[in-house]
Amino acid sequence: MGSVSLPVAQVEERLVRFEGRVGVAAVNGPSSVVVSGEVEALDALLAECEQAGVRARRIAVDYASHSAQVDALNDDLLAELAEIQPQSSSVAFYSTVTGERFDTAGLDARYWVTNLRERVRFEPVTRLLVEKGAGVFVESSPHPVLAVAVAETGETADRPVVTVGSLRREEGGVQRLLTSLAEAYVAGVPVDWSVVFAGSGARRVDLPTYAFQHQRYWLEGVTIGGEIDTGSTDEVDAAFWDAVEREDLADLAQVLDTSDGVDSASLEAAGTWLPALSAWRKGRRAQTTIDSWRYRTEWRANGMSLQARLSGVWLVVSPGAGAPVEEVTGALTAAGAEVRTLDIEAGTDRAQLAEELAGAGEVAGVVSLLAWDEDTALVSSLRLVQAHGDAGLVAPVWVLSRGAAAVGSDDAVSAAQSSLWAWGQVAGLELPGVWGGLVDVPAVWDERVSSGLAAVLAAGEGEDQVAVRSSGVYARRLVRAPLGASAVPVREFKPRGTVLITGGTGGVGGHLARWLAGEGAARLLLVSRRGPDTEGADELVAQLRESGADVSVVACDVTDRAALAEVIADVPAEHPLTAVFHAAGASGYAQVVEASGEHLGEVLSARVDGARHLDELTAGLELDAFVVFSSGAAVWGSGGNGANAAAGGFLDGLVRERRARGLAGSSVSWGGWQATAMAEGETAAQLSRRGVRLLDPVPAVRALRQVLEQDEVSVTVADMDWGLFTPGYAMARRRPLIEDIPEAARALSDVADPGSDPGDEEAGAGLRERLGGLTEAEQRALLLGLVRQEAAQVLAHGSTAEITPSRPFKDLGFDSLTAMELRNRLQKATGLRLPATLVFDHPNSQRITELLHTELANDGQQGITDVLDIRRELTRIGEALTGVATDPQAREDIADHLRDLIAQLSTAEKDATTDLDAATDDEIFDFIDRDLGVS
Repeated sequence: MGSVSLPVAQVEERLVRFEGRVGVAAVNGPSSVVVSGEVEALDALLAECEQAGVRARRIAVDYASHSAQVDALNDDLLAELAEIQPQSSSVAFYSTVTGERFDTAGLDARYWVTNLRERVRFEPVTRLLVEKGAGVFVESSPHPVLAVAVAETGETADRPVVTVGSLRREEGGVQRLLTSLAEAYVAGVPVDWSVVFAGSGARRVDLPTYAFQHQRYWLEGVTIGGEIDTGSTDEVDAAFWDAVEREDLADLAQVLDTSDGVDSASLEAAGTWLPALSAWRKGRRAQTTIDSWRYRTEWRANGMSLQARLSGVWLVVSPGAGAPVEEVTGALTAAGAEVRTLDIEAGTDRAQLAEELAGAGEVAGVVSLLAWDEDTALVSSLRLVQAHGDAGLVAPVWVLSRGAAAVGSDDAVSAAQSSLWAWGQVAGLELPGVWGGLVDVPAVWDERVSSGLAAVLAAGEGEDQVAVRSSGVYARRLVRAPLGASAVPVREFKPRGTVLITGGTGGVGGHLARWLAGEGAARLLLVSRRGPDTEGADELVAQLRESGADVSVVACDVTDRAALAEVIADVPAEHPLTAVFHAAGASGYAQVVEASGEHLGEVLSARVDGARHLDELTAGLELDAFVVFSSGAAVWGSGGNGANAAAGGFLDGLVRERRARGLAGSSVSWGGWQATAMAEGETAAQLSRRGVRLLDPVPAVRALRQVLEQDEVSVTVADMDWGLFTPGYAMARRRPLIEDIPEAARALSDVADPGSDPGDEEAGAGLRERLGGLTEAEQRALLLGLVRQEAAQVLAHGSTAEITPSRPFKDLGFDSLTAMELRNRLQKATGLRLPATLVFDHPNSQRITELLHTELANDGQQGITDVLDIRRELTRIGEALTGVATDPQAREDIADHLRDLIAQLSTAEKDATTDLDAATDDEIFDFIDRDLGVS
């Protein structure tokens, strides 16, 4: 059997040529059809669908149903089911056989044989129920498979419905069932909670009046330095556990002796259970530390309205054939946008692309489809954002992809698309003012996908990492993923045979080798560029051999497929290759605006080419583990590390591709290890300043072991100081990715309400000190975040989401009073003397940021930037005048306005009200209202 995502009429048209060998088995939804029949005919149909870009997949069943093959079983089935004696039910029963309400007294043998043979009319029955007013559908099954089809049917009938499952794959416990009951309850289904909580002591409580303000007021555990702070300050408890951990019986006896109710027999017995309790305590602390490091990414339904409107001109940039240009332009046009398209040929250089972008005129947004040419997607996307800046555009750039987001179990992931998304994290950090975001779309396009895309683009600076599907819009989130004390391994990992480690003589590779040797690995194959000539290689080999491992160190460049193939072919048959740990990599730093395609290739080579070769060369082997080492830069981004992030994203996508092929694979994104090259020099200091603490290798490898024991696909392991990391990360724009991490959410709240500000001189000195340790791009990002936060405070906004960098202050509702308040706040925060007409001379956050950056850099050369800005503005006006129509009256009006401005300039010294630095606030208000035309 196979599933095809097309309306039933289109499927039936395709089936005509198969002459009855394949038929429609079930109609699940408006565009979801199941077909069944002869195997060869099904294979041909699936191939045809794949070639046509229609989403289709085989359903793993090995029996006949809803097809002519069932006819041979009719007599046997009727005989076997003859004793069934159905009765009428008091609950309404709607049949997918008859397509209408049915008396259950008729559910006899003949009915069930017909049910097995004929088409399943699920969609017509669902539509009938929706039209009758049914609003909630509960799918009682081990895993919901029809919920999306039900929702789609409701949307087609213009009557949205709620769909709820009962259990889910690998979530068959009580917690999942209770969660499903809660989902049904909030949808209006009556649930008798008294049965659930019987005997627990639970009682009903009144909700506070602010329950629906969407602000968190609930107490949660706080992660501090790897420990879960329970809030306990009991000195006796602390002394007890301290003595237990040290296994100090004397101190423990003293602690117990000071407690009431402890007799001498208990003290004597302590010696027998102390070692076990100490081991438990140490293990619990270690697990708590590891749990505080564990994260994963999830896709969460956003719930945004799909009735969005766009305005202005939108530019769609395409690589040519294969890209969904028609679908995207149709979606934008339907939302109200005027659309222009620009096809970019492979190899178009930065200068030429900038010229073509500039020729497109003023645009409200840029949508890139360059990801559809996977061979050049990364380099061409880099050139696009570079050329975008060179052309002087300020419209947001949105990058579309297909295959970067695994929202559902059926979503196929592409390593190339994952690489592009990881690079996009860095582009968004370095270019917050012009970066729109990343949007993943499905292979099969429908009206809901079009509406979802338009809604994301229209939201501006809302979600910047989203997946649009027929079932809705999903946002990417980084969330904690603790295993807890009760986690039970789903498999055992014990190294056997030969274990290959790339980068095996490096810092991380050495720690891996020592751990594997300690776990009993019989043979370790350490591969690196220099091999035995690597500094410290002899000492490492000696340590490993002392642990009982047979060790081979080989010099091999993993980017050389032939050389790597020889290394793998030389693995002895008596010790077959059973596990691969890919830790090789090359680092390289370059900001997005300066990076070249050559730079990307050099940095990606070791990780990407090496991983691809390992994947291909071991495809026929039964590996226990295939582990790739990615980095946090691929998860949340890191300034200047676009190439490193892209490499890590590729590794994560490759693992997902392997899993789809039924092969072993795990991707771990690390925050950084101690006792490696990363822990030396400025790198470690920079990471520490940003809130990324380096991991102790001992618990780090224990965390890796748990990833293997849990058979996890993708995990992030990092020791984050969210209080330090978050303010800088979210300074320039909203970063929804981390908003569901409690500590990050608190830090964001603190940034939004910082309390009292320091004095001018103190604030200016502190700001200069912070800027001094940052790159130019990071400086601008920090200042942009400051401007937007202060503007949000002035307007009493709960976040900076609407204060986008290029949005005019006038559109946000600034008037003369709020403009003066923003100037005063920024003056206090920076220690600079800013012009009273700041908001009107520099009408958006980006423009003020440029002023602040120049003023702070010049450190006191007040006025230079104002003159330069005026000159640039006059140049722009001069260029605009060349395009004015030859209407004499229009030209005369413009000339009069210019004469007025010149007159104001020549009499400025005589007019006390234009001496802005000395003017009172009332005089400033009068000047703005009179001369600038602002009320």
